[in-house]
Amino acid sequence: MKKFIHFFSLTALLLGAINISAQEKKEITVWKNNYDFIPGNKIILYDDLAGEELGEFPSKWNLAGGGAEVVMIDSVKAIKVFGKIFPLFKVKKDLPKQFTLEFDLYLQKPVNGQYSYYLTYNGPGTGEATSYMSIEHGDLEMTGSFGRSGDKVPDKAKEDFYDTWNHISIAFNERSYKAYFNEHRLINVPVLEPAIKSFYFYVCCNYEKGIHNYYINNIRLAEGGKPLYKQQFAEGRIVTNAILFDYNKSTIIDRSYAELDRIAGLMKENPTARFTIEGHTDSDGDNASNLQLSLKRAEAVKAALVEMGIDAARLEVKGMGETKPVSENTTSEGKAQNRRVEFVKIK
Repeated sequence: MKKFIHFFSLTALLLGAINISAQEKKEITVWKNNYDFIPGNKIILYDDLAGEELGEFPSKWNLAGGGAEVVMIDSVKAIKVFGKIFPLFKVKKDLPKQFTLEFDLYLQKPVNGQYSYYLTYNGPGTGEATSYMSIEHGDLEMTGSFGRSGDKVPDKAKEDFYDTWNHISIAFNERSYKAYFNEHRLINVPVLEPAIKSFYFYVCCNYEKGIHNYYINNIRLAEGGKPLYKQQFAEGRIVTNAILFDYNKSTIIDRSYAELDRIAGLMKENPTARFTIEGHTDSDGDNASNLQLSLKRAEAVKAALVEMGIDAARLEVKGMGETKPVSENTTSEGKAQNRRVEFVKIK
């Protein structure tokens, strides 16, 4: 019998760049305790809509019905979805056995239709869903072949995710499936069959009076997932794309604190080890600005780790800017791969 899964509450997290207040520390703890998502490091698709023209169909997507176009919402470029769209990969292939998918979601009131992402087992653009998350008439649910379970969303919680950006995170590892709405893990399925091959975004039944109020951006699909930190530690270098910053700033994005907490835990397990924190950027902007930005980001990471109990004397910082790319800087995927933080053991 199918049951329903809903979430109970959403917390708006407003983090300062370096000086962390008591309230902010409490909010960081929420992310550490409830958010165990780690994005994959090998980026397959990254779409921040850079270079896209307003009013046009987004260039990295294909259409299986309805429509979509690039618009501005809340001063951010986004895809307005009013149909079914799926990724247009350069090389047609199934998703890897282990992958993560993330995107930002903006919902405007009123919600008078169904707004969903689907994970499918029969290839791009098909309707055969293994699992999906649906927001329908103001209720958030996660469902699929594993069934449904949970409780009705309280009215207060419904208000929290309207007219603002929310973050969706999905992790799939051969057969296990986890999904998150902001800091809340909503689903944890040990066996999801058949295996997932593709995904798409879908909006249904909200065409009355021309209301189309479902927007997405910052879509990131990556191969991999939870890294082998201890193996990386033994090799002397930990590389992560999961510590994120506001655009062109050194302000750490709130959901990064789960990753920082894992790094801090590893450092506490090895109390004599010392590290250089390297900040790396893509090639956008001039060299001098990128060097300065990467240094400030490394300093922000150090400050966060010190707040988590790591002795500042164990940490040095270095800004590398765009000088050591690990991928090409000619695509959005390559640039996303190059924006990273590395922890290098000091011998």
